[in-house]
Amino acid sequence: MNRKIVYAGLLVVLGITLFLNTADDVESPPAPQPSQASQPTVTQVPAAPTTTPPASSGMPIEDAPGEPQTERGYFAPSLTGTDVDGELKVDEDGNLVVTRGTRDLFDYFLSTSGERSLEAILEEIRQYAAQRLPPDAAAQAIVLLEDYVAYKVAEQDYLHQDMSQQENDEYVDTLDRVLDQLIALRQQHFSPEQAQALFGVEQAYGAYALERMRIASDGDLAADEKARRLAELDTNAPVEIREVKHRTTGFVMMEQTVEEMRVRGATETDILQYREQQVGAEEAQRLARIDAENADWERRYAQYSEQRQQINQTPGLSAIDREAALKQTRAQYFAGPELDRARVYDQVAVPSPDN
Repeated sequence: MNRKIVYAGLLVVLGITLFLNTADDVESPPAPQPSQASQPTVTQVPAAPTTTPPASSGMPIEDAPGEPQTERGYFAPSLTGTDVDGELKVDEDGNLVVTRGTRDLFDYFLSTSGERSLEAILEEIRQYAAQRLPPDAAAQAIVLLEDYVAYKVAEQDYLHQDMSQQENDEYVDTLDRVLDQLIALRQQHFSPEQAQALFGVEQAYGAYALERMRIASDGDLAADEKARRLAELDTNAPVEIREVKHRTTGFVMMEQTVEEMRVRGATETDILQYREQQVGAEEAQRLARIDAENADWERRYAQYSEQRQQINQTPGLSAIDREAALKQTRAQYFAGPELDRARVYDQVAVPSPDN
């Protein structure tokens, strides 16, 4: 199986979280706490006075002790001008109610990895929770945070495994196995209720997307039978999946139009105005920032790739020396999560035997 195709499929099935993380979330059912005997009354905790901005505020925060001062006092430069994403909720007994918003809050701060140390990030989240939650809920949030970080490490280790064996298997079966393994990892790190709250919509959409791919790639089905089964799958999909599909389809179509505009010579101002008409000024500005970050990434990766090619073509280098040189070169261009992204790009760039 072509390595590029496998990674593209992973982006389709697993990368749906990109949109789920950057658009208004589809509500996931809150996770009940073990002590709840009946349906609780859920309360969103109001923000306490603190140096950390509440989720509804754009006020800057102060740096953690021992950390360098950042632009305008925000926790990390990449968060400048942003509001804290996510939410913290408690039930009537003062226990943490785990929702998708809890994960969004963790990810908001963890996204600064590479700019701030992991310990500083975790301490910031601990303080944020302690200042906004009752003691029991704050303690529960900290335990959940530790479980979440441990899960992300395990997830990263799995996704970065060599895929030479997987690429020889059937395409959809490979993606199906990856999704099953991620679900199994989540079951190791979270209770069923927590896993559903944190990943439920994502898992359901992954299963839905895989079934669509399975039907579409079935060579034994006539075109009209494929169309019938796909329509039936859409009709029977849960309402939250249909909502995600509607929103992601609209987003993809908008970005396809943006690419067509660029081909025709549109300026970034033209594109900004078009996006503002589609999704509003704030979202259009966010997408423009992402475009700029991606352009910077592509520029640096192109420069790194030239040096990477030279290293790979240097005669006489042992495998150990070559890997050490590649590691040192990557570190000159990338930091934090970007290093992982570069390694994945490197794997995709390696020609497969069937190319």
